[in-house]
Amino acid sequence: MIYDGKIENFEEFAHSFNKLSQEIQQLRIKNERVHAERLRKHAEAARRGELGDDWAKIQERIDNGETTLRDVFSGEDTSDAAASLRQTAQRNIRKAMQQARQDAEDNDEEDPFTALQGKLSVMSRETEQRVQNLQSF
Repeated sequence: MIYDGKIENFEEFAHSFNKLSQEIQQLRIKNERVHAERLRKHAEAARRGELGDDWAKIQERIDNGETTLRDVFSGEDTSDAAASLRQTAQRNIRKAMQQARQDAEDNDEEDPFTALQGKLSVMSRETEQRVQNLQSF
């Protein structure tokens, strides 16, 4: 029969997939709780002015429903405070990337962003292969 072994392989795959899906869902729920707590603490600090005037202004506008963090960092919020926060974020990201590259160079290691790109390429090829394998069922 053409399907000998394929049904068992598919059932095994389906079981593994379901188990993995459940684990991912549990991690997602945990991550959402942690993220919500971090946002709450950040908002409180912004309200108290601990993060500077720009954050205080933005947090007040968020609290009033006038903007969102997504709007601030996507550029939809064109206020001076939002523009200042975007510039600061860009500067901080550049510094962090430069520091990561410098640390790698100092330790005679591969550029972490080149390494990440390589890993993402491998994952993409593996995913394509899995899809092709599933299509053969």
